[in-house]
Amino acid sequence: TPRHGCEMTAISSNPPPAAARTTRFERFADWLGRHVSASWAVLALCVGLLLALWVSLAVYMSVEKRSALEDAERQVNNYARLLEEQTVRTVRVLDQTTVFVKTEYERLGKNFDLAGYAQRGVFLDRFFNLIILAGPDGNITAADRKLPPSNIADREHFKVHVNEDSGKLFISKPVLGRSSGKWSVQFTRRVNKSDGSFNGIVVASLDPNYFSEFYKSLDTGHGSVAVLAGTDGIVRARRSDEDNTVGQDINNSELFNRLKTAPSGNYFARSVVDGTYRLYGYRKVRDYPLIVLVGFSENEVYAEYNDHVRVMRLMGGIADRKSTRLNSSHTDISR
Repeated sequence: TPRHGCEMTAISSNPPPAAARTTRFERFADWLGRHVSASWAVLALCVGLLLALWVSLAVYMSVEKRSALEDAERQVNNYARLLEEQTVRTVRVLDQTTVFVKTEYERLGKNFDLAGYAQRGVFLDRFFNLIILAGPDGNITAADRKLPPSNIADREHFKVHVNEDSGKLFISKPVLGRSSGKWSVQFTRRVNKSDGSFNGIVVASLDPNYFSEFYKSLDTGHGSVAVLAGTDGIVRARRSDEDNTVGQDINNSELFNRLKTAPSGNYFARSVVDGTYRLYGYRKVRDYPLIVLVGFSENEVYAEYNDHVRVMRLMGGIADRKSTRLNSSHTDISR
């Protein structure tokens, strides 16, 4: 009997075969089965999946928002570049016109026939409200069309040329023309006598709507704005939806803070004109004292992103309701 007992002890001390060993997972499953109900396990799994889903969606939406901003920055910069190119082409035509009239008048004097040139189609009618010559006293001496007598000696675009010959084109603030009766921006140059003394000015007058109609053709979205301003801070042309008023002073805007450090760029700011919060792209126009500015409303910048957020919130509401029902079902089962 003692021998038999020893044999039994020896046999029981041997390890079980490998196939019969209980793995850690099986032991955990066995413990889980004993301590946690099946419904709680399902609920925990669902909550874990939902948390993983929402974390993934949060990361995705963050990336999408940044992508929307980067796309908008590219677009607003492209529009600003387009406006600069269109502005340079337009102003160059006006500049060349003033140079031509100045040169011919200084060469021919009273024999220069401005109206005759206009009738022969030398000037592009679609560009101009008016082309005139004013003498040293400010009286209009010649024009590209018949006009009543008028004097412009009190106008800024006349006074700026009287005491100094800068040799440069001057671009006025928007003014109501006495001769044309229209709002216009005046592009002017000084005319000299043979000895270099002041002999008046040449004026090429442009309707600001020429620019604003071009801005209207751009598909920039609701609440957007396109602006042509002078480096003096006065708006020469502007379009925002159906508003094309001009002459606003934007010196106190964020634009002029940005111009101190860079001739072009992007920024978010609230408009000093209409109060709309926008993403802006701006460029200092090469060769001329002008700035172009394009702005997309914040709603337009994030329109697609906000649509996706609304969908996510809707899905979140559905998921929350399903989770609540699942929890209620578990409570009923537990009871």
